[in-house]
Amino acid sequence: MNLSQLTAEVGNITSSTSTARDGGFVNEAAHDLYTSDRWSWLESKMSVTLVAGTRAYKVAGTTPLITDCDGVYDVELVMTTAGAAVRLLYYPPQLFSRAFAHCFTNSQPAGWTILGGTGATTSATVVQGGQQELVLSHPPTAVAAQGVALTVYYWRSAAGIEMTATTDVPLAPTQLHRLIVTRACAIAMERNLMFQEAAGYQRAYQEGLARAMETDKANRFSDFEQVEIRPVPVSDPRAPSSASQQRPYPVAS
Repeated sequence: MNLSQLTAEVGNITSSTSTARDGGFVNEAAHDLYTSDRWSWLESKMSVTLVAGTRAYKVAGTTPLITDCDGVYDVELVMTTAGAAVRLLYYPPQLFSRAFAHCFTNSQPAGWTILGGTGATTSATVVQGGQQELVLSHPPTAVAAQGVALTVYYWRSAAGIEMTATTDVPLAPTQLHRLIVTRACAIAMERNLMFQEAAGYQRAYQEGLARAMETDKANRFSDFEQVEIRPVPVSDPRAPSSASQQRPYPVAS
């Protein structure tokens, strides 16, 4: 459904006469849906060109390289302009700082993390995600065979996406549009002090949302084989390689 149809549904259910107000409720409901989970349909990727010696690349905040980022989940280092790539290891911020505290020589990056950048100084510059940066180590040489770009895989925030034209449609798949209507009705009724009716629609929204989350995760991982890492048994390195070689170890007197 498009914005006009979604707005009409809300108006019919709530007996509202303000199309503009109902449109606002629809957009608010859509953003509630977008931020309720890390949906598979919000996964995206972007190429970031490396600059020699530059470790930090802004992914959220003022003038970010990725304008719609709500979290990075994987990074590949594109080795050459032909597109050959290797996956970089993720390090938690504290471990990254300890492991690479003294790595300042330009080389081929081996790992990445997300660190906060310079804080915003006014409320007008505070945006979703803060001032986060994707930080590499080592600093890149940015030459062929050492890595020339990054492919950054991330979840979209959709924070700046609004439906304005009557023909605009939500980012969510069609089967989830009914959830937007249900949530918008709950918002509208709450604003009109119809708390009992609002509670009913909110309950229906939460139940539908839980089913949608379960379905999305099932679809997302149904084609993936499970990889399990098991610890290798630890053996005594002094043990002989065969029974014929077994001898008692010397004991200090």
